Amino acid sequence: MFRRVCRKRLMMQFPETGCHHNRRSHSRLQYLEAVIHEVLRMSSLIPFSVSHFVTQDIELGGYVLPKGMTLQACSVICHEDPSYWPNPHKFNPSRFLDDNGKFVPKKEGFLPFGIGRRQCLGESLARMELFIFSAALLQNFTFSPAPSKEIDLSPETVPFAQFSKLQDIVITIRK
Repeated sequence: MFRRVCRKRLMMQFPETGCHHNRRSHSRLQYLEAVIHEVLRMSSLIPFSVSHFVTQDIELGGYVLPKGMTLQACSVICHEDPSYWPNPHKFNPSRFLDDNGKFVPKKEGFLPFGIGRRQCLGESLARMELFIFSAALLQNFTFSPAPSKEIDLSPETVPFAQFSKLQDIVITIRK
């Protein structure tokens, strides 16, 4: 369903296949941006951030964290927390849209690129590339499960990372 909505909105804004997307396309494809953010939230590709160290003894939430202790943020915990995301296991791009359908980029509890001074340095490049790549793929190809197959969106979990499972997908060139 979301794939069809994205493609429909893409085709309304950019009716010809082969169109090259860029940063200016963002304002016209806000639903696609919301879909990408929901994918990032649900996938939590790298669930743990870079290690941080406590620089002095501190009390946090009734716990004493001693100087020198190693801390890591865990994005999965935030991305699946129902206090941030109602029905967190349901794919819902509208979480990132306001009442007028405009994309809302900053959400508390959304940490796909880490947090703090050591968050991913390539975040802005990664976001731009994800947008351009996704727009081009959805505009020029149709994706569907192979006959008599279903898509399994649950992650393949290995230590410190989550990956998508191998899938049987049919990719058709759009004309």
